[in-house]
Amino acid sequence: MDQQPPACLTAEETARELQLSPDYFRRRVGTLIKEHGFPRQLPGLGLRWSRAQVLSWCAGHAESDRLPMPPHFPGAANVTLIEEARGRLADRYAGGGR
Repeated sequence: MDQQPPACLTAEETARELQLSPDYFRRRVGTLIKEHGFPRQLPGLGLRWSRAQVLSWCAGHAESDRLPMPPHFPGAANVTLIEEARGRLADRYAGGGR
């Protein structure tokens, strides 16, 4: 009897479910796992996650809890975060001047 492999998601597909860019998801997946209980990758399959586990995790977490990172807006930079970072750098290194 042939066993079907588990339904799985690539890093790109998982990022899309979380409304994050794939690059940002790859950088922060460790934090999601350690601090937010996100499912671990499927053993032996590289960067792949169980579709059922990811969808179950998303359903069980409020959007604010499951998205501790900024969402990805296709084709646009996150201007708010850039401005916030710019302001913090200015405060730290230039005494608040811009």
